[in-house]
Amino acid sequence: MCLTLSPLANLHRWNWDGDRIVHRCIVPSSRPVVGRTGKRNEYDIDVREFLVTERNEVMRKVIREAVPQFAADHGIAPEQLDARTEGAFDRRATVVSAYVASAIHYTAKRGDWWQFPDETLFIGSGDCEDRALLIASLLVASGISNFNVRVAIGKLHTTDEAGRVERHDHAWVMYKTEAGRWTVLEPHSRQAAGKRPGKARRARVPVAAEYVPYYLFNDAHLWEVVQPGSKKSFQEMALSRRWRRIDPEFAGEIHRSIVSDALAGLPRCPPWLREGLTRHFTSYFGAVVDEPDNFVTNGYDCYDHFDNAFIAEGWARVSERLASFKLDPQRNLDAFAWAAHGIADFYAHSSYGEFGPRRGGKLVPYAATPGGILYGAGVYALSRFSVSGAFKGDATKRTAIWGGKLITGRYCQHGDSRSLLERICPTPEYLDRPGIRMLLPHHDEIAVDGPTPSGAHILYQSDPARYAEQFELRRGAATEHIRSALQDALGGAMPVEPLRPTG
Repeated sequence: MCLTLSPLANLHRWNWDGDRIVHRCIVPSSRPVVGRTGKRNEYDIDVREFLVTERNEVMRKVIREAVPQFAADHGIAPEQLDARTEGAFDRRATVVSAYVASAIHYTAKRGDWWQFPDETLFIGSGDCEDRALLIASLLVASGISNFNVRVAIGKLHTTDEAGRVERHDHAWVMYKTEAGRWTVLEPHSRQAAGKRPGKARRARVPVAAEYVPYYLFNDAHLWEVVQPGSKKSFQEMALSRRWRRIDPEFAGEIHRSIVSDALAGLPRCPPWLREGLTRHFTSYFGAVVDEPDNFVTNGYDCYDHFDNAFIAEGWARVSERLASFKLDPQRNLDAFAWAAHGIADFYAHSSYGEFGPRRGGKLVPYAATPGGILYGAGVYALSRFSVSGAFKGDATKRTAIWGGKLITGRYCQHGDSRSLLERICPTPEYLDRPGIRMLLPHHDEIAVDGPTPSGAHILYQSDPARYAEQFELRRGAATEHIRSALQDALGGAMPVEPLRPTG
Protein backbone atom coordinates (compact mmCIF):
# COMPACT_ATOMS: atom_id res chain seq x y z
CA MET A 1 0.00 0.00 0.00
CA CYS A 2 1.29 3.45 -0.86
CA LEU A 3 0.63 7.09 -0.07
CA THR A 4 -2.80 7.83 -1.41
CA LEU A 5 -2.25 9.46 -4.79
CA SER A 6 -6.06 9.38 -4.99
CA PRO A 7 -8.69 7.68 -2.83
CA LEU A 8 -9.68 5.57 -5.84
CA ALA A 9 -8.70 1.91 -5.54
CA ASN A 10 -8.86 -1.52 -7.16
CA LEU A 11 -9.68 -0.67 -10.77
CA HIS A 12 -7.67 -3.73 -11.82
CA ARG A 13 -9.87 -5.97 -9.67
CA TRP A 14 -12.64 -6.15 -12.26
CA ASN A 15 -12.88 -7.54 -15.77
CA TRP A 16 -13.94 -4.39 -17.61
CA ASP A 17 -14.36 -6.35 -20.84
CA GLY A 18 -17.28 -8.09 -19.14
CA ASP A 19 -17.42 -11.65 -17.82
CA ARG A 20 -20.35 -12.98 -19.80
CA ILE A 21 -22.81 -11.66 -22.36
CA VAL A 22 -26.40 -11.05 -21.26
CA HIS A 23 -28.69 -11.93 -24.16
CA ARG A 24 -31.84 -10.29 -22.80
CA CYS A 25 -31.15 -6.57 -23.34
CA ILE A 26 -34.76 -5.37 -23.05
CA VAL A 27 -35.69 -2.92 -20.30
CA PRO A 28 -38.91 -1.02 -19.55
CA SER A 29 -38.36 2.49 -20.88
CA SER A 30 -40.48 4.39 -18.34
CA ARG A 31 -40.56 7.24 -20.89
CA PRO A 32 -43.46 9.45 -21.94
CA VAL A 33 -44.95 8.37 -25.25
CA VAL A 34 -45.66 10.84 -28.06
CA GLY A 35 -49.40 11.46 -28.30
CA ARG A 36 -50.07 10.36 -24.71
CA THR A 37 -49.55 13.63 -22.81
CA GLY A 38 -49.17 13.23 -19.07
CA LYS A 39 -48.96 9.47 -19.30
CA ARG A 40 -46.04 7.09 -19.13
CA ASN A 41 -45.97 3.65 -20.69
CA GLU A 42 -43.65 0.83 -19.65
CA TYR A 43 -42.93 -0.09 -23.25
CA ASP A 44 -39.92 -2.27 -24.03
CA ILE A 45 -36.68 -0.87 -25.38
CA ASP A 46 -33.28 -2.42 -26.12
CA VAL A 47 -30.79 -0.79 -23.76
CA ARG A 48 -28.16 -0.70 -26.51
CA GLU A 49 -30.34 1.79 -28.40
CA PHE A 50 -29.38 4.46 -25.86
CA LEU A 51 -25.93 4.49 -27.45
CA VAL A 52 -25.79 5.87 -30.98
CA THR A 53 -23.51 4.51 -33.69
CA GLU A 54 -20.66 6.28 -35.44
CA ARG A 55 -23.11 7.12 -38.25
CA ASN A 56 -25.19 9.46 -36.07
CA GLU A 57 -24.87 12.88 -37.69
CA VAL A 58 -25.84 14.81 -34.54
CA MET A 59 -22.93 13.30 -32.61
CA ARG A 60 -20.57 13.75 -35.57
CA LYS A 61 -21.49 17.45 -35.78
CA VAL A 62 -20.55 17.90 -32.12
CA ILE A 63 -17.25 16.11 -32.79
CA ARG A 64 -16.57 18.35 -35.83
CA GLU A 65 -17.57 21.69 -34.29
CA ALA A 66 -18.15 21.94 -30.54
CA VAL A 67 -15.43 19.60 -29.27
CA PRO A 68 -12.58 21.15 -31.35
CA GLN A 69 -13.63 24.62 -30.18
CA PHE A 70 -13.64 23.43 -26.58
CA ALA A 71 -10.18 21.91 -27.08
CA ALA A 72 -8.83 25.12 -28.61
CA ASP A 73 -10.19 27.12 -25.67
CA HIS A 74 -8.11 24.88 -23.40
CA GLY A 75 -4.87 25.09 -25.36
CA ILE A 76 -5.17 21.89 -27.41
CA ALA A 77 -4.88 22.32 -31.17
CA PRO A 78 -7.96 20.87 -32.94
CA GLU A 79 -5.76 18.97 -35.40
CA GLN A 80 -4.39 16.96 -32.47
CA LEU A 81 -7.84 15.41 -32.08
CA ASP A 82 -7.89 14.11 -35.66
CA ALA A 83 -4.31 12.87 -35.77
CA ARG A 84 -3.53 9.17 -36.17
CA THR A 85 -0.44 9.43 -33.99
CA GLU A 86 0.48 7.93 -30.64
CA GLY A 87 -1.77 9.30 -27.90
CA ALA A 88 -4.38 10.79 -30.25
CA PHE A 89 -7.22 8.45 -29.23
CA ASP A 90 -6.50 8.96 -25.53
CA ARG A 91 -6.39 12.72 -26.08
CA ARG A 92 -9.74 12.57 -27.86
CA ALA A 93 -11.32 10.60 -25.00
CA THR A 94 -9.97 13.07 -22.44
CA VAL A 95 -11.30 16.10 -24.30
CA VAL A 96 -14.72 14.55 -24.98
CA SER A 97 -15.21 13.73 -21.29
CA ALA A 98 -14.14 17.24 -20.29
CA TYR A 99 -16.48 18.76 -22.89
CA VAL A 100 -19.49 16.91 -21.47
CA ALA A 101 -18.54 17.97 -17.93
CA SER A 102 -18.46 21.58 -19.12
CA ALA A 103 -21.42 21.65 -21.51
CA ILE A 104 -23.97 19.40 -19.78
CA HIS A 105 -25.22 20.63 -16.43
CA TYR A 106 -25.77 17.93 -13.83
CA THR A 107 -29.31 17.55 -12.55
CA ALA A 108 -31.06 14.77 -10.66
CA LYS A 109 -34.34 14.12 -12.46
CA ARG A 110 -37.63 13.17 -10.88
CA GLY A 111 -38.42 9.70 -12.05
CA ASP A 112 -35.63 7.83 -13.71
CA TRP A 113 -36.11 7.44 -17.44
CA TRP A 114 -32.97 7.76 -19.49
CA GLN A 115 -32.49 10.48 -22.10
CA PHE A 116 -31.14 9.66 -25.52
CA PRO A 117 -27.80 11.39 -26.21
CA ASP A 118 -29.23 13.91 -28.67
CA GLU A 119 -31.92 14.81 -26.11
CA THR A 120 -29.24 15.47 -23.50
CA LEU A 121 -27.42 17.74 -25.95
CA PHE A 122 -30.62 19.67 -26.70
CA ILE A 123 -31.67 20.03 -23.05
CA GLY A 124 -28.12 20.79 -21.87
CA SER A 125 -28.52 18.84 -18.65
CA GLY A 126 -28.83 15.31 -17.33
CA ASP A 127 -27.98 12.96 -14.51
CA CYS A 128 -25.06 10.52 -14.29
CA GLU A 129 -26.65 8.00 -16.67
CA ASP A 130 -27.51 10.63 -19.28
CA ARG A 131 -24.03 12.14 -19.25
CA ALA A 132 -22.38 8.71 -19.38
CA LEU A 133 -24.50 7.72 -22.39
CA LEU A 134 -23.54 10.96 -24.14
CA ILE A 135 -19.81 10.50 -23.49
CA ALA A 136 -19.87 6.92 -24.80
CA SER A 137 -21.83 7.96 -27.90
CA LEU A 138 -19.44 10.81 -28.68
CA LEU A 139 -16.44 8.53 -28.27
CA VAL A 140 -17.85 6.05 -30.78
CA ALA A 141 -18.88 8.86 -33.15
CA SER A 142 -15.34 10.26 -32.97
CA GLY A 143 -13.91 7.05 -34.42
CA ILE A 144 -12.93 5.22 -31.23
CA SER A 145 -13.87 1.55 -31.53
CA ASN A 146 -16.88 0.47 -29.50
CA PHE A 147 -14.75 -2.46 -28.28
CA ASN A 148 -12.85 0.12 -26.20
CA VAL A 149 -15.95 1.79 -24.72
CA ARG A 150 -18.31 0.59 -22.00
CA VAL A 151 -21.09 2.24 -20.01
CA ALA A 152 -20.96 0.78 -16.51
CA ILE A 153 -23.92 0.39 -14.15
CA GLY A 154 -23.05 -0.38 -10.56
CA LYS A 155 -22.03 1.07 -7.23
CA LEU A 156 -19.49 3.56 -5.95
CA HIS A 157 -18.34 2.56 -2.47
CA THR A 158 -16.88 5.38 -0.38
CA THR A 159 -15.30 5.27 3.07
CA ASP A 160 -14.94 8.34 5.27
CA GLU A 161 -12.37 9.07 7.98
CA ALA A 162 -14.57 7.45 10.62
CA GLY A 163 -14.66 4.21 8.64
CA ARG A 164 -18.29 4.64 7.57
CA VAL A 165 -19.04 3.08 4.19
CA GLU A 166 -21.65 4.48 1.81
CA ARG A 167 -22.78 2.73 -1.37
CA HIS A 168 -23.95 5.04 -4.14
CA ASP A 169 -25.79 3.83 -7.23
CA HIS A 170 -23.89 5.18 -10.19
CA ALA A 171 -23.31 5.06 -13.94
CA TRP A 172 -20.01 5.95 -15.59
CA VAL A 173 -17.91 5.27 -18.70
CA MET A 174 -14.94 2.92 -18.99
CA TYR A 175 -12.43 3.58 -21.78
CA LYS A 176 -9.55 1.31 -22.80
CA THR A 177 -6.46 3.44 -23.40
CA GLU A 178 -3.96 2.93 -26.18
CA ALA A 179 -1.77 1.14 -23.64
CA GLY A 180 -4.58 -1.38 -23.10
CA ARG A 181 -5.64 -0.19 -19.62
CA TRP A 182 -9.25 0.42 -18.68
CA THR A 183 -9.78 3.81 -17.03
CA VAL A 184 -12.79 5.72 -15.73
CA LEU A 185 -14.20 8.68 -17.63
CA GLU A 186 -16.21 10.56 -15.03
CA PRO A 187 -17.90 13.79 -16.17
CA HIS A 188 -17.57 15.47 -12.80
CA SER A 189 -17.05 19.16 -12.14
CA ARG A 190 -13.56 20.40 -13.06
CA GLN A 191 -13.90 23.01 -10.34
CA ALA A 192 -14.43 20.30 -7.75
CA ALA A 193 -11.42 18.39 -9.00
CA GLY A 194 -9.13 21.38 -9.08
CA LYS A 195 -9.54 22.86 -5.62
CA ARG A 196 -10.04 21.68 -2.12
CA PRO A 197 -13.52 21.76 -0.64
CA GLY A 198 -14.59 24.09 2.10
CA LYS A 199 -14.93 22.92 5.68
CA ALA A 200 -18.53 21.83 5.21
CA ARG A 201 -17.68 19.63 2.23
CA ARG A 202 -14.31 18.40 3.50
CA ALA A 203 -16.00 16.06 5.98
CA ARG A 204 -17.73 14.32 3.08
CA VAL A 205 -14.58 13.68 1.06
CA PRO A 206 -13.78 9.95 1.26
CA VAL A 207 -10.44 8.52 2.26
CA ALA A 208 -11.11 5.53 0.00
CA ALA A 209 -13.43 4.82 -2.92
CA GLU A 210 -14.04 1.94 -5.29
CA TYR A 211 -16.08 1.60 -8.48
CA VAL A 212 -17.95 -1.72 -8.44
CA PRO A 213 -19.45 -2.65 -11.84
CA TYR A 214 -22.49 -4.91 -12.05
CA TYR A 215 -23.23 -4.56 -15.77
CA LEU A 216 -21.43 -3.12 -18.79
CA PHE A 217 -22.81 -2.32 -22.23
CA ASN A 218 -22.09 -0.59 -25.51
CA ASP A 219 -24.03 -0.40 -28.76
CA ALA A 220 -23.23 -4.05 -29.52
CA HIS A 221 -23.54 -6.06 -26.30
CA LEU A 222 -24.63 -6.13 -22.67
CA TRP A 223 -22.27 -7.91 -20.26
CA GLU A 224 -22.56 -9.05 -16.66
CA VAL A 225 -19.62 -8.63 -14.28
CA VAL A 226 -19.34 -11.59 -11.92
CA GLN A 227 -19.83 -10.57 -8.29
CA PRO A 228 -19.77 -12.53 -5.04
CA GLY A 229 -23.26 -13.03 -3.66
CA SER A 230 -26.52 -12.08 -5.32
CA LYS A 231 -27.49 -8.86 -7.02
CA LYS A 232 -30.39 -7.35 -8.90
CA SER A 233 -31.01 -8.17 -12.52
CA PHE A 234 -29.99 -5.54 -15.04
CA GLN A 235 -33.63 -4.74 -15.70
CA GLU A 236 -34.22 -4.06 -11.98
CA MET A 237 -31.07 -2.04 -11.47
CA ALA A 238 -30.77 0.00 -14.65
CA LEU A 239 -34.07 1.81 -14.34
CA SER A 240 -34.68 1.76 -10.60
CA ARG A 241 -36.33 5.00 -9.47
CA ARG A 242 -34.82 5.00 -6.00
CA TRP A 243 -31.13 5.42 -6.77
CA ARG A 244 -28.95 6.96 -4.10
CA ARG A 245 -27.19 9.37 -6.39
CA ILE A 246 -23.71 10.84 -6.23
CA ASP A 247 -23.18 14.53 -6.93
CA PRO A 248 -20.52 15.11 -9.62
CA GLU A 249 -18.70 17.62 -7.40
CA PHE A 250 -18.38 14.89 -4.79
CA ALA A 251 -17.08 12.57 -7.51
CA GLY A 252 -14.53 15.23 -8.37
CA GLU A 253 -13.11 15.11 -4.87
CA ILE A 254 -12.84 11.31 -5.07
CA HIS A 255 -10.63 11.71 -8.12
CA ARG A 256 -8.29 14.38 -6.77
CA SER A 257 -4.70 13.23 -6.74
CA ILE A 258 -1.29 14.39 -5.60
CA VAL A 259 -0.33 14.87 -9.23
CA SER A 260 -3.41 16.97 -10.04
CA ASP A 261 -2.52 19.18 -7.06
CA ALA A 262 1.05 19.46 -8.33
CA LEU A 263 -0.16 20.44 -11.80
CA ALA A 264 -2.55 23.00 -10.35
CA GLY A 265 0.41 24.78 -8.73
CA LEU A 266 2.61 24.67 -11.83
CA PRO A 267 2.59 28.06 -13.58
CA ARG A 268 2.28 28.06 -17.36
CA CYS A 269 1.95 24.29 -17.50
CA PRO A 270 2.09 23.34 -21.20
CA PRO A 271 -1.27 21.96 -22.40
CA TRP A 272 0.36 18.81 -23.81
CA LEU A 273 1.88 18.09 -20.41
CA ARG A 274 -1.27 18.71 -18.39
CA GLU A 275 -3.37 16.68 -20.81
CA GLY A 276 -0.79 13.92 -21.10
CA LEU A 277 -0.17 13.44 -17.40
CA THR A 278 -3.87 13.38 -16.64
CA ARG A 279 -4.09 10.36 -18.96
CA HIS A 280 -1.68 8.54 -16.67
CA PHE A 281 -3.13 9.56 -13.32
CA THR A 282 -6.63 10.84 -14.09
CA SER A 283 -9.26 11.33 -16.72
CA TYR A 284 -9.30 15.14 -16.91
CA PHE A 285 -8.49 15.12 -13.22
CA GLY A 286 -10.52 11.94 -12.94
CA ALA A 287 -9.77 8.33 -12.07
CA VAL A 288 -6.25 7.49 -11.04
CA VAL A 289 -4.43 4.80 -12.99
CA ASP A 290 -1.66 3.92 -10.57
CA GLU A 291 0.17 1.11 -12.35
CA PRO A 292 3.11 0.76 -9.91
CA ASP A 293 0.71 -0.68 -7.32
CA ASN A 294 -0.64 -3.29 -9.74
CA PHE A 295 1.70 -6.10 -8.65
CA VAL A 296 -0.24 -8.67 -10.68
CA THR A 297 0.76 -6.96 -13.93
CA ASN A 298 4.10 -5.42 -13.01
CA GLY A 299 5.48 -7.61 -10.26
CA TYR A 300 6.94 -6.18 -7.06
CA ASP A 301 10.29 -4.39 -6.73
CA CYS A 302 11.09 -2.86 -3.33
CA TYR A 303 13.28 -0.19 -5.00
CA ASP A 304 10.15 1.21 -6.69
CA HIS A 305 8.44 1.73 -3.33
CA PHE A 306 11.37 2.59 -1.00
CA ASP A 307 10.62 -0.56 1.01
CA ASN A 308 13.09 -2.66 3.05
CA ALA A 309 15.19 0.43 3.98
CA PHE A 310 16.35 0.94 0.39
CA ILE A 311 16.53 4.74 0.57
CA ALA A 312 19.55 5.43 -1.65
CA GLU A 313 18.50 2.75 -4.13
CA GLY A 314 14.97 4.14 -4.30
CA TRP A 315 16.21 7.65 -5.07
CA ALA A 316 18.57 6.27 -7.72
CA ARG A 317 15.56 4.61 -9.40
CA VAL A 318 13.55 7.86 -9.20
CA SER A 319 16.46 9.90 -10.60
CA GLU A 320 16.89 7.49 -13.50
CA ARG A 321 13.23 7.82 -14.45
CA LEU A 322 13.21 11.60 -14.09
CA ALA A 323 16.28 11.78 -16.35
CA SER A 324 14.44 9.72 -18.96
CA PHE A 325 11.40 12.00 -18.70
CA LYS A 326 13.58 15.11 -18.98
CA LEU A 327 15.26 13.74 -22.10
CA ASP A 328 11.93 13.50 -23.96
CA PRO A 329 8.92 14.47 -21.79
CA GLN A 330 6.32 13.88 -24.48
CA ARG A 331 7.42 10.30 -25.15
CA ASN A 332 8.43 9.28 -21.65
CA LEU A 333 5.40 10.16 -19.55
CA ASP A 334 5.37 6.62 -18.19
CA ALA A 335 8.78 7.25 -16.66
CA PHE A 336 7.45 10.29 -14.84
CA ALA A 337 4.38 8.38 -13.67
CA TRP A 338 6.60 5.80 -11.98
CA ALA A 339 8.95 8.47 -10.60
CA ALA A 340 6.05 10.41 -9.07
CA HIS A 341 4.77 7.24 -7.45
CA GLY A 342 8.22 6.60 -5.98
CA ILE A 343 8.47 10.15 -4.62
CA ALA A 344 5.12 9.79 -2.90
CA ASP A 345 6.14 6.42 -1.45
CA PHE A 346 9.32 7.88 0.05
CA TYR A 347 7.28 10.26 2.19
CA ALA A 348 4.70 7.61 3.07
CA HIS A 349 7.08 4.80 3.95
CA SER A 350 10.17 6.43 5.44
CA SER A 351 10.86 8.00 8.83
CA TYR A 352 11.63 11.34 7.14
CA GLY A 353 8.24 12.78 8.09
CA GLU A 354 9.19 12.42 11.76
CA PHE A 355 12.61 14.06 11.47
CA GLY A 356 12.48 16.39 8.47
CA PRO A 357 12.63 20.16 8.99
CA ARG A 358 9.47 22.25 8.79
CA ARG A 359 8.95 25.70 7.42
CA GLY A 360 5.74 27.64 7.82
CA GLY A 361 4.07 24.59 9.33
CA LYS A 362 4.94 22.43 6.31
CA LEU A 363 7.41 19.59 5.89
CA VAL A 364 10.33 20.74 3.71
CA PRO A 365 10.74 18.42 0.71
CA TYR A 366 13.66 16.03 0.95
CA ALA A 367 16.76 17.13 -0.99
CA ALA A 368 17.39 14.08 -3.15
CA THR A 369 20.47 15.66 -4.71
CA PRO A 370 24.18 14.87 -4.25
CA GLY A 371 24.38 17.68 -1.70
CA GLY A 372 21.30 16.61 0.23
CA ILE A 373 21.34 14.80 3.54
CA LEU A 374 21.09 11.04 3.18
CA TYR A 375 22.89 9.73 6.24
CA GLY A 376 24.35 11.73 9.09
CA ALA A 377 25.54 10.74 12.53
CA GLY A 378 22.61 11.13 14.85
CA VAL A 379 20.42 12.93 12.32
CA TYR A 380 17.76 10.22 12.16
CA ALA A 381 18.83 8.38 15.29
CA LEU A 382 16.32 6.09 16.95
CA SER A 383 16.94 7.87 20.25
CA ARG A 384 15.39 10.99 18.70
CA PHE A 385 12.34 9.14 17.42
CA SER A 386 9.53 10.42 19.64
CA VAL A 387 7.66 7.11 19.54
CA SER A 388 10.66 4.77 19.63
CA GLY A 389 9.16 2.86 22.56
CA ALA A 390 6.59 1.35 20.21
CA PHE A 391 9.17 -0.76 18.39
CA LYS A 392 9.74 -4.36 19.39
CA GLY A 393 13.00 -6.18 20.10
CA ASP A 394 16.38 -5.14 21.47
CA ALA A 395 16.42 -1.33 21.42
CA THR A 396 20.19 -1.12 21.97
CA LYS A 397 20.94 -3.44 19.07
CA ARG A 398 18.39 -1.72 16.84
CA THR A 399 19.79 1.75 17.62
CA ALA A 400 23.31 0.60 16.76
CA ILE A 401 22.23 -1.05 13.51
CA TRP A 402 20.12 1.86 12.26
CA GLY A 403 23.01 4.20 13.03
CA GLY A 404 21.17 7.44 12.36
CA LYS A 405 19.90 6.33 8.95
CA LEU A 406 16.51 6.94 7.46
CA ILE A 407 14.55 3.70 7.46
CA THR A 408 11.46 2.22 5.86
CA GLY A 409 9.61 -0.94 6.80
CA ARG A 410 9.82 -4.40 5.30
CA TYR A 411 6.91 -4.80 2.92
CA CYS A 412 6.75 -8.53 3.51
CA GLN A 413 7.82 -10.67 6.44
CA HIS A 414 7.84 -14.37 7.15
CA GLY A 415 4.41 -15.58 8.17
CA ASP A 416 2.31 -12.69 6.88
CA SER A 417 0.06 -12.65 3.81
CA ARG A 418 2.98 -11.50 1.66
CA SER A 419 5.43 -14.15 2.89
CA LEU A 420 6.01 -15.59 -0.60
CA LEU A 421 7.53 -12.26 -1.65
CA GLU A 422 9.80 -12.38 1.39
CA ARG A 423 11.81 -15.18 -0.22
CA ILE A 424 12.83 -13.03 -3.18
CA CYS A 425 12.94 -9.53 -1.67
CA PRO A 426 16.46 -8.27 -0.94
CA THR A 427 17.53 -6.38 2.19
CA PRO A 428 20.42 -3.90 2.48
CA GLU A 429 23.71 -5.61 3.25
CA TYR A 430 24.05 -4.04 6.70
CA LEU A 431 20.72 -5.64 7.69
CA ASP A 432 21.03 -8.94 5.86
CA ARG A 433 22.41 -11.01 8.71
CA PRO A 434 20.84 -13.62 11.02
CA GLY A 435 18.96 -11.99 13.87
CA ILE A 436 19.36 -8.52 12.39
CA ARG A 437 16.94 -8.46 9.49
CA MET A 438 13.93 -8.70 11.80
CA LEU A 439 14.99 -5.50 13.59
CA LEU A 440 13.51 -3.58 10.68
CA PRO A 441 9.82 -2.92 11.45
CA HIS A 442 7.04 -4.18 9.21
CA HIS A 443 5.80 -1.78 6.51
CA ASP A 444 2.29 -1.84 7.97
CA GLU A 445 3.63 -0.85 11.40
CA ILE A 446 5.23 2.46 10.41
CA ALA A 447 3.97 3.58 6.98
CA VAL A 448 1.66 6.59 6.84
CA ASP A 449 -0.29 5.65 3.72
CA GLY A 450 -3.65 7.26 4.37
CA PRO A 451 -5.53 9.70 6.60
CA THR A 452 -6.30 6.98 9.17
CA PRO A 453 -3.94 4.26 10.47
CA SER A 454 -4.45 0.57 9.81
CA GLY A 455 -5.00 -1.82 12.70
CA ALA A 456 -1.37 -3.00 12.44
CA HIS A 457 0.08 0.49 12.71
CA ILE A 458 2.12 0.97 15.91
CA LEU A 459 3.09 4.64 15.64
CA TYR A 460 0.80 7.42 16.90
CA GLN A 461 -1.86 4.87 17.92
CA SER A 462 -2.54 6.78 21.11
CA ASP A 463 -2.43 10.12 19.30
CA PRO A 464 -4.65 10.07 16.18
CA ALA A 465 -4.26 13.83 15.76
CA ARG A 466 -0.50 13.34 15.45
CA TYR A 467 -1.04 10.66 12.81
CA ALA A 468 -3.40 12.92 10.83
CA GLU A 469 -0.82 15.70 11.03
CA GLN A 470 1.87 13.36 9.70
CA PHE A 471 -0.32 12.36 6.76
CA GLU A 472 -0.98 15.97 5.76
CA LEU A 473 2.69 16.91 6.18
CA ARG A 474 3.84 14.01 4.03
CA ARG A 475 1.21 14.49 1.35
CA GLY A 476 2.05 18.19 1.12
CA ALA A 477 5.79 17.52 0.83
CA ALA A 478 5.19 14.87 -1.84
CA THR A 479 3.07 17.32 -3.84
CA GLU A 480 5.76 20.00 -3.67
CA HIS A 481 8.49 17.52 -4.58
CA ILE A 482 6.60 16.25 -7.63
CA ARG A 483 5.90 19.82 -8.73
CA SER A 484 9.60 20.66 -8.39
CA ALA A 485 10.56 17.59 -10.42
CA LEU A 486 8.18 18.68 -13.19
CA GLN A 487 9.60 22.18 -13.27
CA ASP A 488 13.15 20.89 -13.33
CA ALA A 489 12.37 18.58 -16.25
CA LEU A 490 10.86 21.49 -18.17
CA GLY A 491 13.87 23.74 -17.55
CA GLY A 492 12.32 25.96 -14.88
CA ALA A 493 13.37 24.36 -11.64
CA MET A 494 11.91 25.41 -8.33
CA PRO A 495 14.95 24.95 -6.05
CA VAL A 496 14.58 22.85 -2.94
CA GLU A 497 16.57 24.50 -0.17
CA PRO A 498 19.30 22.38 1.44
CA LEU A 499 17.96 20.55 4.45
CA ARG A 500 19.15 21.08 7.97
CA PRO A 501 18.32 18.60 10.72
CA THR A 502 15.88 19.82 13.32
CA GLY A 503 17.24 20.36 16.80
